[in-house]
Amino acid sequence: PEGSSLQLTIDSELQFVLERELEWALEKHDADGAVGVILDATTSEILAIANAPSFNLNLANQYGADIRRNNSVKDAFEPGSTIKTFVVAGSLKKGLSKPNSKYNCENGQLKIGRRTIGEADSTHKFEWLTVSEILAKSSNVGITKMAFELGDSELLKVLKDFGFGQMADVDLPGESAGVLQALPWRPHLLSNIAFGHGMTATPLQVANAYAAIANGGTLNKPYIVKSIVDPESGDEQSFEPEKIRQVL
Repeated sequence: PEGSSLQLTIDSELQFVLERELEWALEKHDADGAVGVILDATTSEILAIANAPSFNLNLANQYGADIRRNNSVKDAFEPGSTIKTFVVAGSLKKGLSKPNSKYNCENGQLKIGRRTIGEADSTHKFEWLTVSEILAKSSNVGITKMAFELGDSELLKVLKDFGFGQMADVDLPGESAGVLQALPWRPHLLSNIAFGHGMTATPLQVANAYAAIANGGTLNKPYIVKSIVDPESGDEQSFEPEKIRQVL
């Protein structure tokens, strides 16, 4: 009803710290913008969410839509090496590897057709790495070999299970679903997606997928409204954590 009171899941101290850190990062890196979201990994409650540069909420109509937009839910971008965690999770779940399984990382260069996949740092010339080391050292070649074992249809399923390529139906406007390309994926695209290129995701999707890793494998629906109180009757509508699926 009109005039209802909203209680949010936002933690004011965490919100303050997040906004401060984003402004600091903006200045340090001379960046155009910064975005951050903090979730409770157990429940997917949104504890803090912010963009920088920010604006005065009391004078919101004096700012353009590009400043007021909530980039954590609206903007999808290539998530890069943050995706490697989910490739590993899928491989472990399928029993294709164990944490100490070893892969030959080809001295930092892997030829795929006419293209060559290299490491993000050209000085990295890894040979044999365990799965744990592939993740720790963020090896593009190692994660590509794990993705090839999974195959495109299985990796697509893993990413969808973790919530990528679809809206989480968060209680905030303008959510983007991100993009996962339709199958089949050519080997080069499969490789690229394994380290977070050739796909897009929102900051909220990435954070929520990591929450599922952290909490023992449950993907929950992220939410920001804890309760709504009717100003006339005093009736309170509370919102509880909502499980989407068991991923691991």
